[in-house]
Amino acid sequence: MIKDFTKDQKQTRMLKLAQSELLSKCSGIEHGVYLGPRKPYFTRDENDHAAVDVKGLFEYLELPKYHALAVGEQEHTDNIFVLKNAVTGDIKSPNTDALITNQKKTHLLVTTADCLPVLIYDQKNRVIAAIHSGWSGIIKKIVVKTLERMATEFGSQKEDFIIYIGPSIGPCCYAVDDEERLSLFDKEYKNLKEKNGRRYIDLWDSIEQDLLKFGIKKENIENQRICTACNEAMLPSHYREQGQRKNNIISMISMI
Repeated sequence: MIKDFTKDQKQTRMLKLAQSELLSKCSGIEHGVYLGPRKPYFTRDENDHAAVDVKGLFEYLELPKYHALAVGEQEHTDNIFVLKNAVTGDIKSPNTDALITNQKKTHLLVTTADCLPVLIYDQKNRVIAAIHSGWSGIIKKIVVKTLERMATEFGSQKEDFIIYIGPSIGPCCYAVDDEERLSLFDKEYKNLKEKNGRRYIDLWDSIEQDLLKFGIKKENIENQRICTACNEAMLPSHYREQGQRKNNIISMISMI
C-alpha cells in the first residue's frame, strides 16, 4: 500500500510512503520507502557527475553514531559495493548503484524518482542489498549481478532471497521515442506496449522476467507496481515534473 502524504497531518521527519509485505514478515529487518528531504543532499556538478552529502543525510536521518549509512553516487552503472566489515558513520561509494552488506545497524540507501528501487534480503545468511536501477541498469542486469555477488561473497542461494521492487515509473506512463532503447527492450523482453501512436517500456515486467529466469521463486518477489508518474499527489517523478522536481524517493533497508 502507498500513503497519500498530502492528507497526512503528522509532522514526521521522514514520511514512510510504502513498505514491502514480504520484508515486513522477516524478523530483524527494517526497511521502507520514504519521501526524501527537500534539501539537495543529492546534486550534480558542472560535469554532470553525481555528488552525495552522506554526512548530511546521516545527520538528517538522526542515526545513532554507532550506526552506518552507505550511499552510492548512482551513475546508472552496474557497479556493486560490498561491505563486510563493521564500520560506523557515513560511507560514500562513488559511481555505485548497488550496495550489499552482512553487517547489522548498517543502513543501505538508494534514491529514485522514476527508476526502480530494489531491496533484497537473504533470510538464511542474513545479507541485505539495495539497488538503484533505471532502464540502463536493467539492460546491464544490475539486479541479477547483485544476486550473483551475494552468492559469491556470502553463499546466498536462490531459494533464500526475498525481493521487493518499489514505486517507479510504469508502462502506463513510460513513453519512449529513442529507437535504440526501444529495440533493446523489444529484443530482450518482448514487452513493449503501444498507445496513441507511442510505445511504452514495461520496466516492472522486464526486471521480473530477469528474476524469474535467474531462478527466484515468484512468491518471493513483491513487485508493487506503483507508478511514480501517475501518482502526482503522492510521489515525485522526474519524468512528470520535467526538471522541476523538489524531492526524491528514498528506499532503505537495514538489519537490527
